[in-house]
Amino acid sequence: MAGLNYHKKAKQFYFAPIVEGKRLTVYLGKDEEQAKIAYREYVSKIKRHKKKLKKNSAKKTAEEKLSGMISQLEKQHRKPKDTYPCLPKMLFHLSANQYCVNISVNRKRRTIYLGRGKEAAVLQYHEYMARYVKDRKSLLKGPYMTFKKLVELYLENIKNRVTSTTRKGYASNLRVFCDFLSVHKITEISRIDIELIDRFRYYLLNEKELKIRKRNGVSKSTVNRYLTNIKSVLNWGLEYGKITYTNVKIHKIRKEPAKRPVPRFLCKEEIERILHYDQYISRYANKSAIRTTIPQLIGMVKFMIVTGRRIQEVLALKKVDIEIEQGYYVVTNDKTERTNPVQKIFHLNDAALEIIRPLYDVRKEGEYIFGDTYGKRLTTRAVGQRFKRLLSRLGIHGVAFKELRHTFASHMRMAGEPIENIRDHLGHTSVKTTEIYAHIGENHLKKSINNPKMNELVKYRASAPPAREKSPEQKACDSAGNTSDVLHYGH
Repeated sequence: MAGLNYHKKAKQFYFAPIVEGKRLTVYLGKDEEQAKIAYREYVSKIKRHKKKLKKNSAKKTAEEKLSGMISQLEKQHRKPKDTYPCLPKMLFHLSANQYCVNISVNRKRRTIYLGRGKEAAVLQYHEYMARYVKDRKSLLKGPYMTFKKLVELYLENIKNRVTSTTRKGYASNLRVFCDFLSVHKITEISRIDIELIDRFRYYLLNEKELKIRKRNGVSKSTVNRYLTNIKSVLNWGLEYGKITYTNVKIHKIRKEPAKRPVPRFLCKEEIERILHYDQYISRYANKSAIRTTIPQLIGMVKFMIVTGRRIQEVLALKKVDIEIEQGYYVVTNDKTERTNPVQKIFHLNDAALEIIRPLYDVRKEGEYIFGDTYGKRLTTRAVGQRFKRLLSRLGIHGVAFKELRHTFASHMRMAGEPIENIRDHLGHTSVKTTEIYAHIGENHLKKSINNPKMNELVKYRASAPPAREKSPEQKACDSAGNTSDVLHYGH
C-alpha cells in the first residue's frame, strides 16, 4: 500500500494507490493531522474492498465500485486549477509619474501604484499578482489600518533613529492632525485625500488657536512642517507594508510657498553692550549671583560669536575633546551626525583660545568646559533663561542663542570670506543652508549701486535752465522789431 506523501507544487498531502494497474493520486489537504486521519480511513476502505474482491465471484462489479470510490476521492481533494489565464500587465502612469497595474474584482476597477523605481516596481508587481491569483478580494480590502495606529507604529520605529526632542516634535504635529481627523469622524486612511489636506491647511493658517501667542493661525513654514510629517508617516507605512497603495489617495502634497526670514544678528554696538554688561546692571541686583553666573555666560556668548557653534555643542564640549596645543576641538553632540556621520573637527582661533585656556586648566579630563562649579553639564533651558534676562536688562530684543551663530556667519561674510569657507566653519552639509548669508556683505553690489553718474541724475542744480527755442513767427517778428504784437497775440 502506498504511503502518505507531501506534494510541493500542490502544497498538500496525498497518497497514490494502484488500482487495476493504474496509479491514482488522492489529495488529502494541507493539514497534516487531518491528512493522516483521512489516509487511514481510505486505506481501511481500500483493504475492505480488496477482501471482497477475493471472496466475491463478481470481481468486475467490486472493481467498478473501487474505481468509483477512488475517483470520488479525487474530486473531493483535487487542487483547483487557475481560472486566470491572462494576468494584468504593469503600466507606467504618466500623471502619477510611477508604475501601476489595473485589476478588476467583481466589476470594480482598482489601480495599484507600485512606485517610481522599475526594479522595485517589478518585485511589487509579482507580489500582487501572486495574491491576485490566490485571492482577488483581499487586494480590494488590504490590511485594515487607521491613521492613528499607523502614527503609533511610526513613532515607535523611529525611536532609535532620531533624538527625543525631534520625536516629541513629530508626535506633537501628528497629534494635531489626528485630532483634526477625529473631529471630522475620519479613521480610514483611504478617506485622506487632497480636499481633506486643503481643509487641514486652511485650519492651520486661520483657525488653529495658539494659547502661548494668543492668536489664531500658524506661519506657512510651520504648515509645511505639519504636511511633511504626514507625508513621512504615509511613506513609511507603504515602505514597511503596513498599508497598500490602494489605501492612499494622495501621492503628492503641495507645500505652502514660505519665505525664509532674514537672519537677525548682533551689530558691533550690541556686542559691545553685552561685553560691558556691568555698566547696565542695577546696583540693587544680586551681586553674588551675578559674579558666579554672568561671567560664565559671557564666556559662552563670546565663544559662540567667534566660532559659530550651537549652544548644544558648546554645553557638550569636554576637556577630552580639545587639543589645546594643536589648536582644534572635536564636536561630539552634532546635529547632523545622522545625515552626515563624520567626525567634526574645527580649529580654534586666537580669540577662542583666549576664552578656552583658563577653563581648560581648571577642568579635569571628564568634566565639561562650560559646566557648573563641579564640572557637570548645564541644561540648555537654564542657560537660555539666564541669557534672556541679561538681554532684557541690556535692552536687546529678538535675540536667542541661534542669533549668535547668525552673528558669526554674517560678520564673516561682511569681512569678505567666501561662502564655501563659512559653510565649513558652520558645519553645514549643504551650501544652500549657508546661502542665507550670501546677501550680506556683497561689496561689489554696494559699489555698483552707488555709482556717481546715477546719483547725478536727480541732483538739483542752481544754474538756469537753457532758453526755449522760438517759433518761426516769433523769429520773424523779432527781426521786424515789433515784439509787442507777438506777445499780444501769444496771450
